Amino acid sequence: MHIKVFKAGSMKEAMAAMKAELGPNAVILHSKKYKESGLFGFRNREIVEITAAVEDTPPPAQPAPPPVRQIKKPAPPPPKPVEPAPVVQEEPAPVEIESPSDAEILNLHEEKPAPPKPVEQVTETLPPASNESATAMPELTPEQFAQVKAMVLAQLQIPQPPPVEEKPPEPPPPSKSEAVTETLEQSKIRRLEDELAQMKALLAGVLGKDSKKSGLSLHDALKLQEIDENILSEISAGVGDVFIDSQSNAARWMFSSYLSEHINFSDGIKLNRRGCKAIALLGTTGVGKTTTLAKIAAKFVLEQNVTAAMITADTYRISAVDQLRTYSDILGLPLEVVYNPQELTAALERHQNKDLILIDTAGRSQHNDFQMQELVDFFSANPQIEKHLVISSTTKLADAKEIIKRFSAVEPEKIIITKIDETGGLGMVINLLRDEKLALSYVTTGQSVPDDIEIASADVLTNIFLKKAAEWVV
Repeated sequence: MHIKVFKAGSMKEAMAAMKAELGPNAVILHSKKYKESGLFGFRNREIVEITAAVEDTPPPAQPAPPPVRQIKKPAPPPPKPVEPAPVVQEEPAPVEIESPSDAEILNLHEEKPAPPKPVEQVTETLPPASNESATAMPELTPEQFAQVKAMVLAQLQIPQPPPVEEKPPEPPPPSKSEAVTETLEQSKIRRLEDELAQMKALLAGVLGKDSKKSGLSLHDALKLQEIDENILSEISAGVGDVFIDSQSNAARWMFSSYLSEHINFSDGIKLNRRGCKAIALLGTTGVGKTTTLAKIAAKFVLEQNVTAAMITADTYRISAVDQLRTYSDILGLPLEVVYNPQELTAALERHQNKDLILIDTAGRSQHNDFQMQELVDFFSANPQIEKHLVISSTTKLADAKEIIKRFSAVEPEKIIITKIDETGGLGMVINLLRDEKLALSYVTTGQSVPDDIEIASADVLTNIFLKKAAEWVV
């Protein structure tokens, strides 16, 4: 492991020097700030010192030298056993037939085919039947056909269908003496045809099931993720169902089109062209507001070089301020702690020169009227703050609807869905947002800062859905 100390005027500069020298895989082991005095104690300046480390890459393995061959004098080969000479069997010379008498002698050793029976004998052994029944006779006897059928059904592991009851031939109506009586052989033929039709139906069912084992239909995948039946009907209305494996483009298009039409998206956070943009995250306890705030800040500061500041009003939870202060130190952002609406207004005025101000709030229970009123009073000082309601995807649908209803007193404009990676499907998310007017701004898919956050869109939700659905495809 390679360890090195970096010093700079700010945390951002020190991290840039660390990544430039040690690479993106470097980790921070320790950081501290101190003031360095200048000449004769004048011009003191603040120094940020971080200790970073990176794993050494192992040298490429050298090929092993070829083994030293030891030349030994070969032992004399053992004497070969004397094999007996193969007995050559002489083929008899072809016999030339010089006269009809010789041919007759040779034909005595050959098996002569039995002469065909005369037509009179065949007609005597078979029962009388019409010409149509004679031509429709199968090549197998009923006993042989039953054996073949039993073998096929046993290999396919299909229970053998019950035997078709043989219907006795109906007596001819007394008024029509010309009607031909159905013979016993014709009844057997009809029975065999019925059994053959049953076998074809069973085979078609088996083949149909096997063909569907290779994929999962869009309707079944959505149903496995507990999406509402009414939504399932709306998605497949007029188009039908498609399979995800063989027709993934069609499934993607169907689902993404439905989301674009029935769910509102806000494309994340839009900064003001002029002036500062203030964003506040609010919601119940344990939904990941502080971590989501740090992800948003890192996205804007590190990727777009935006000037930002952090404000926290979460003074109830133990170590909540310390957690956010750690993120602010890493990103080089100022952090202020406020306790009432007046302190919030003063902090916003001090950072009006910033592009973005991110405000973290304490978790509030939707069933606590006092806490909800306290939150309303806190934001009444500045109605220009854009509020995002944070809801976990692991929340029950009924509870999520209740949270939106109770937090509507604070008038949130957008929704952030967190912890997508901790749920088995998107059912709650789609069912919740289907009839919701609030726009979806972000979704988070893990705890990594700042990677596991994405601007919400129809394509993003579709990719998450297909990734989860692929786990069920055989």
